[in-house]
Amino acid sequence: MRLEEKIVALRATVAFRGVADATLEQVLEGSHARVVKRGEHLFLHGEVVAWIYVLVSGASRTFYLTKHAREFTVEVHSSRAVLGIQALFQPMKSSATSAAMLETGEVLCLEARTLERLTLQSAELANALLRFAVSRSSALMRRVNEVFLADLNSRFARLLLVNADVNGWLLPRNTLLAAELGTVPELVSRKLGEFYRMGFIRLTKRRVWISDHTALEAMLEA
Repeated sequence: MRLEEKIVALRATVAFRGVADATLEQVLEGSHARVVKRGEHLFLHGEVVAWIYVLVSGASRTFYLTKHAREFTVEVHSSRAVLGIQALFQPMKSSATSAAMLETGEVLCLEARTLERLTLQSAELANALLRFAVSRSSALMRRVNEVFLADLNSRFARLLLVNADVNGWLLPRNTLLAAELGTVPELVSRKLGEFYRMGFIRLTKRRVWISDHTALEAMLEA
């Protein structure tokens, strides 16, 4: 990946939005791009973060491993996501979550030490990254509330309503849907079947249309 392509990749993210090209060039010192395969970990909980990852393509997820050895998916990430930045603002510089690829993709790896040094030198960069870190923390709290306070019917109904399209929504693989919903692929298949049989949705191969908005919206209030 050429320098110009790396800058374009950074500019496309929320974390580096509005940061000057000259600063982005410094951020990219020591960086490299690599293809990361499905199932491969980017980092693990408790590890000192040496790299910050920009997802150029593919999909990944961040997750916790509970004391009962159950994985709780914090968030599913698609292209333009930035992973690991929160650790820069923690005393031990260690990650509070683990991250693994859900789909093989290209990842741009930024040196955490370089980024940390530059945040002390550039108020523009520090402000951009702090805003991003705060927004990620807020998203985490929303995610925790959504998973623990709403049942699967409500979570699935919300996901369908958010992605509703007149041309139908092309469903991701069930493993991706399961990670997004905080459940397992088998329950995703079962729930799709239930909603179809109840007339809430229409399915053609992997494309879904909502047939009964009222019924799905009622689930959000249950």
